[in-house]
Amino acid sequence: GGGSGGVSLFCFVVVAPFGGEVALLKSQHEHGAGAFACDGHLVFSNVSSQTLFGSASSSINTAVIPGDVTASAGAGGVSHNSHIFITIWGQIVADGRFRDFDWTVKLEADTFLFAPRLRGLLRQHCDPKACGPMSLRSSGNVLPRAVEVLSLAAMKYFAGTGERCASLIEHSTMSESQYLTACLDSLMIAAKEEPHLLRPLDAETCQTRCDAAHAAFHPLQAWHLQERCSEQGSPRAAARGDEPQPRGA
Repeated sequence: GGGSGGVSLFCFVVVAPFGGEVALLKSQHEHGAGAFACDGHLVFSNVSSQTLFGSASSSINTAVIPGDVTASAGAGGVSHNSHIFITIWGQIVADGRFRDFDWTVKLEADTFLFAPRLRGLLRQHCDPKACGPMSLRSSGNVLPRAVEVLSLAAMKYFAGTGERCASLIEHSTMSESQYLTACLDSLMIAAKEEPHLLRPLDAETCQTRCDAAHAAFHPLQAWHLQERCSEQGSPRAAARGDEPQPRGA
């Protein structure tokens, strides 16, 4: 597919049926934000679309997965949720619609995504029609759970061989992003560093603002915070000099 700007995105998100995530997704849907800013979307939960979204459910693509979608917390605050996402990635593969898009993107509900900016970053990494198997990392050795990005070639390879990761990798104490990273590494899928993929925000102090350089910002757990992020990250705000310089280099 050749989405907006020649790079098409298939985005998915997992939502718990309680807490603030459903309201956040409803607002994102209303404003065409988050996964709904992508060329294709899929929302996973363990209850029906009607239960989650009511009257909006007919225009939201959802898939129901069995069991709990919330993770247990392990040592050092690591979420033991790899088993949930092994099921979800399996469903993504079986569903097959990822094959119609250049990139597959897993988002958290509280990630704010500038989709056009992500498309621009991805265009710099490769021509969408000739992209090899690759994933993006913002920094460090693990895919950022807030925004996990895989090329179509990586997805096709993962679809063919990824299920063996679940049996080969001891994942019971892993987070889903640790597991996916280990799986992609074992399949020798290239990890490209992209410093402008994600800007982590300080949720406690609001010290870090959204800017006009990064594609995704996390965590922003309410729609009014995501809306403010959209304003702060607009080119107009940057042109006015609203964006303070990052602390440290």
